[in-house]
Amino acid sequence: FSLMDHQPAGIKHLLQRTSALLADDMGLGKTRQAVVAAGIRAQGKPVLVIVLNSLIINWQREILMVFPQAQIAMQTFDANAGWIIVNYERLGDFVMHANRFAVMVIDEAHRLKEPTAAWTRHGFDIAAQVQNRYLLTGTPVLNREAELHTLLRLSGHP
Repeated sequence: FSLMDHQPAGIKHLLQRTSALLADDMGLGKTRQAVVAAGIRAQGKPVLVIVLNSLIINWQREILMVFPQAQIAMQTFDANAGWIIVNYERLGDFVMHANRFAVMVIDEAHRLKEPTAAWTRHGFDIAAQVQNRYLLTGTPVLNREAELHTLLRLSGHP
């Protein structure tokens, strides 16, 4: 696999922190950076990837490009999988497994902007048990400053 010129800096940014927000513009390869960093950080333990339903296959493809031997489970918990990809609507099913994950990657993290939404609450429940959290979004603030506050809290920022 190859990296764009700016991506090593993004990977380093993620690896230097237990939690981080990666807010590169669309098309700059946030997914690739997160896959590389999460794979390194996980050290053989499972990675939970939270995505829009329409992006599950894209993430599977990207993981396999970087880690061709990766065992990937989609929409279900599999103790033998190194990567588990789930959509926002199914997050509640994974709260009970949260302590098993070494890394949590949240793609399109701005979806968790509304603190009262069920998937936001489930995201916080899982994040509280996962030491490494990477939030990816090209649009960290959509309408209100409070939306950024939710993302910062989710990433572990005080």
